[in-house]
Amino acid sequence: MHIPDGFLVKEVFIPLAVVSAAGVAVASRRASGRLGGRMVPLVGAMSAFVFAAQMINFPVGAGVSGHFVGTAFLTVVFGAPVAVLAMTAVLIVQALVFADGGIAALGANVFNMAIVGAISARVVFATGRRVIAERAAVFAAGFVSTLAAAVFCALELAASGVAPAAPLVGAMALTHAVIGLAEGAVSVGAYGALKGASPEIFAENSVAGGAL
Repeated sequence: MHIPDGFLVKEVFIPLAVVSAAGVAVASRRASGRLGGRMVPLVGAMSAFVFAAQMINFPVGAGVSGHFVGTAFLTVVFGAPVAVLAMTAVLIVQALVFADGGIAALGANVFNMAIVGAISARVVFATGRRVIAERAAVFAAGFVSTLAAAVFCALELAASGVAPAAPLVGAMALTHAVIGLAEGAVSVGAYGALKGASPEIFAENSVAGGAL
């Protein structure tokens, strides 16, 4: 889902860079009151976990692989603003150090995986936990956030003339629906492990506490 350089036209990647910069600025303001002294190392550790988990690819189909994204996990643990900041940091390091995603396309990748991913995960989890079991809501958040980010990615590529919109969106949605199932399962496992080890984190910092 990381878009390399050369795929997006400037009419697409420049506006997305501006929108993403504004989104990160808003997230930074909203997250500032939630990042106390003991929370910063924890957010850093969970971001490192997401970074490492993204390095592990799994097969989806013939010649196609996927990997854990982690935005939904960060969102249900820390809230959407912190998740946006953490994912943005992960994406910057990946682009600059590992050439995983382009420099010019960084704004698009932040928009898709950090901003769209966090907002969709927040909405699904906050709504779902009222009507279904909490861990089922975590699974749904992981699935939907992955699918939403993939659809936006496909629309951006289509707007840049890479391929017609309908088949591109269909192919991306189908592939990432499968990846989303794995995303949901890993999110549930990581969420359950962290909640079992440190339940106090969730009382103070989760979406349940009202973070947007």
